[in-house]
Amino acid sequence: MDITGCQNPQELALDIQRKIRAAFNIGASIGLAKNYLLAKLASKINKPNGIAMLTAQNLEAVLAGLR
Repeated sequence: MDITGCQNPQELALDIQRKIRAAFNIGASIGLAKNYLLAKLASKINKPNGIAMLTAQNLEAVLAGLR
């Protein structure tokens, strides 16, 4: 989902995880990044039930670690 302008994306991600857990009793891994592709990659980093944020500062290092 596009959360452009969100003041605290990590808090939003935690809230979404809590709501998914409460409604369906399952975990959810969430990736935060500037576009869909990077967010999809980020969601795979901290599985299961983790949150990963790719930023301009950590993007190169994180992608290098995926090789």
